[in-house]
Amino acid sequence: IYVRVKYTGKDEALPLEMRALPQWVNWRSEIKRKGKKPTKPPYNPHTINATPARKNRHASTTDSETWSTFEHVCRNNSDSTGIGFVFTPPYIGVDLDHCVVNGELNLLAREVLAKFPHTYAELSPSGTGLHLAVQGTWPFEHGIKGDLIEIYSLGRYFTFTGNTIEGAPARVQEVSEDELRWLETKSQSKETQKNSSEGYAFVD
Repeated sequence: IYVRVKYTGKDEALPLEMRALPQWVNWRSEIKRKGKKPTKPPYNPHTINATPARKNRHASTTDSETWSTFEHVCRNNSDSTGIGFVFTPPYIGVDLDHCVVNGELNLLAREVLAKFPHTYAELSPSGTGLHLAVQGTWPFEHGIKGDLIEIYSLGRYFTFTGNTIEGAPARVQEVSEDELRWLETKSQSKETQKNSSEGYAFVD
């Protein structure tokens, strides 16, 4: 079973430099077992509308042959849940889960947006998370999977919705090593998990 939650089609909201890269995939929200959280496996855009023998094969975040252009994945959108971007250096994806509560961004999300005001930021498909795209030199040995923030530069893809945070530009900010290490510290900080009484305007 897969649930259709469409990409908004707000192409102009997404950074042009990312749209120009052939690092896009389709994805589907699939419910493997009743009562379980849906998964979001990536699909090879070249197989979405292929012959039955090659149809609907998964994409690999380590095999560029299973990725395609932005235009291609958008054409496939009617046969998938949405589109996603596979991160490779120098691009870095920042994922904050469960940071939007009752229409308000929590303290951590507001801190991150204040730290990186000049980069693309959007709501996740569920509307409860936040995705940012930045670029820089990756200073860690592997991806960061913290309790509050996940950060990756290789071997991962992020869904893209086009539901941008109000004021977020259609560009990818270059960040320093110190700023990436600040994110790593925040990813482990329980203190920043609490909600704030003040929200942050966003485009739903």
